[in-house]
Amino acid sequence: MQQRSTLTLLLRLCLACAFASPLHAADAWWNRSWTQRQLLTIDTGANAADLTEAPGGATVLLRLSEGNFHFASARDNGSDLRFVAADGKTVLPHQIESYDSLMNEASIWVHLPDVKAAAKETFYAYYGNTEVAMPAAPTPTDAWDGDTVLVYHFGGRGSAPADATANGNKAETVGMSAEGSLIGSGLKLAGTAPITIPSSDSLAWEQNQPLTVATWIKPAALQDNAVILSRADGNSSFRLLLDQGVPAVEITSEGSRIRSKPGEPVAAGKWSHLALVADGKTLRLFLNGALHASVEGGLPALTTPLSLGGLPTAAAGTSACAGEIDEFSISRIARAAAWVRLAAVNQGTSDAGQRTLSLGAAEGDSGKGQSKFMEHLSLFKDIAGNMMFDGWIAVGTCCVMILVGWGVAIRKFIYLGSIDKGTKVFLREWKSLSTDLTALNPEDDSNVGSLGGRGDESEQTLIRQSPLFHIYQIGSEEIRHRLDKDNNRVQGLSGRSIQAIRASLDAGLVHESHRLSDGLIYLTISTGIGGGIILDGKLYRGVSGSHPEVGHHIIEPGGPKCFCGASGCWESLASGPAMARWMKLNAPPGYPENLDASSICALAVQGDQQAQRAVEREGFYLGIGLANLIDIFSPEVIALGGGVMKSWDLFEQKVHQVIRQSCGLVPFEKTRLARSELGVDTGLVGAACTWLHRYGREQLTI
Repeated sequence: MQQRSTLTLLLRLCLACAFASPLHAADAWWNRSWTQRQLLTIDTGANAADLTEAPGGATVLLRLSEGNFHFASARDNGSDLRFVAADGKTVLPHQIESYDSLMNEASIWVHLPDVKAAAKETFYAYYGNTEVAMPAAPTPTDAWDGDTVLVYHFGGRGSAPADATANGNKAETVGMSAEGSLIGSGLKLAGTAPITIPSSDSLAWEQNQPLTVATWIKPAALQDNAVILSRADGNSSFRLLLDQGVPAVEITSEGSRIRSKPGEPVAAGKWSHLALVADGKTLRLFLNGALHASVEGGLPALTTPLSLGGLPTAAAGTSACAGEIDEFSISRIARAAAWVRLAAVNQGTSDAGQRTLSLGAAEGDSGKGQSKFMEHLSLFKDIAGNMMFDGWIAVGTCCVMILVGWGVAIRKFIYLGSIDKGTKVFLREWKSLSTDLTALNPEDDSNVGSLGGRGDESEQTLIRQSPLFHIYQIGSEEIRHRLDKDNNRVQGLSGRSIQAIRASLDAGLVHESHRLSDGLIYLTISTGIGGGIILDGKLYRGVSGSHPEVGHHIIEPGGPKCFCGASGCWESLASGPAMARWMKLNAPPGYPENLDASSICALAVQGDQQAQRAVEREGFYLGIGLANLIDIFSPEVIALGGGVMKSWDLFEQKVHQVIRQSCGLVPFEKTRLARSELGVDTGLVGAACTWLHRYGREQLTI
């Protein structure tokens, strides 16, 4: 019996080792210099890309956002990103189309050497390398196989489209950039002159040349024979068209003309994936990954320049395409139908596309962290053993500064503790006194000031530390001052007097808040951006008593023109009218007009995507301006008021994210962002405080 138990145990251990060894090898960390990784899964099954045939090698699009990627752990430009195959050894080529660590958005192309049908395959994204001598990444152009001769991402503003492959097929014509297209930036086709692509050896077509053209198109309207791509030489020509939204290919060769049969049209104002595959015998058109039309025939031999978005010279019966185009590519082979479908699904924004390439949770390298700790410990020991005398002086000075800092912190802790105790005693006594105000003698100031003589001397000392007691004194003094004008004290207080007392109490509240804060900045974000800065309990003013214009510091040189004469002011980018102006310029056709900031925020709450983009942009620029103020002043509190801040909840997350990424040298987490408690009365209370400060209570007539 004992022998059988021992044998069973040994068998279990062998099985465990047999299965554990390959699993450990597959999950092994690729390189200890990279501290983070995430598992990527490409799914070609029925619930995702739904591929029944293998596409072979393919370059897939990875979209990164704050919802699936921790940008703060990677380098600001994404240069430490590496993609490693499931074997834990093979580094996959990739190309970064765009990477914005402030907006937390990135578009990255990764080449997979062999994608299988109806299967799930995995690979890893590694990042988090902070070493100066970081090993170089694969050449970005290697993200495209040798049969891909041209790829346009349309990412360059004010420049001709650049080729992302190694072939260097850059366009000659400068196009109009379309921000916020399907994948980053796109190209806006104005329906006038086309984009010219010069001829080259890699773009030369032989008779019956195998070819694949793929792109995303969003027509502004349905036109007659709108030309997407064309090429011609004498009596031979090629045209890829949208005829009233219906994709078509038209070939003319040696006087004969063939054209694909019509099918279903694309929708105006919506993105569609269009691909042409020519194998020398048949021309096939694919729309959104599905076969749309086909015609027997092949491409003519052509070596002339190509025209994107029209014809080199206008011809009767055709139109230059008007709309937007994105991710345009040409391959000199006939791609498989599965390759076309994978591109359409993966690059699109459907639920199936999100399931096709998914990103798992981040993993940290625990072994890396432990070795780094020991490395730092050893480094500290080496530094201490080789430090000169003046170095020890610097260390001693730092230690003294630490002790002084601790002393200041302890004093403030004791001070705040006395305020807390005094407030508790005051609230206890006030709770009893408020039920019977006859215990106060209004003729005796000391009686009123001591809450009717309640408590012993030690409690009275504590009470005098409480900010609430100070506000109580302001209120009692205001009431006494007004009642003194009524000798018989039978008239009571008028409505105007009560309003004035409330203003004085609010002013006292503001003053006490200033006393508890080393620095405070108040901002009004509404039709403009303005505010005041409190330093050491006093309103800060510049030279000759001037007031700092916080809303007019530049946060985007070359940005929108401001009425102050500058461009890119904070106010011109983050005020309510700036938000409305951006929406007006970027709203799609048929969108509601003349929206103000509050209306945009209301639409965002209802789930409107365009309004949510406007809110995201507003939060970004608010965060930039606030981060600048935190970097310069490091205040304890920034109070936010104004009409735009009624929707603070919509902006808060983005604002904090931008501040975290922008304020690396100051303790930004200690600055509290708070909505103004006075709301729309802030300006009124401020005016009352100014009046009282200048003229005093004796001048009051209410």
